[in-house]
Amino acid sequence: MLFVIGHWSLVIGHWSLVIGHWSLVIGHWSLVIGHWSLVIGHWSL
Repeated sequence: MLFVIGHWSLVIGHWSLVIGHWSLVIGHWSLVIGHWSLVIGHWSL
């Protein structure tokens, strides 16, 4: 029983890390793109 619980805890933890990592990457690039869009938009006015 404990083995099963430990196994699924590991699996869930692993996927949480993977999803969290990609959320950070996507969030980072969204910030960069948003920043430069604002800068370019400001200068093109």
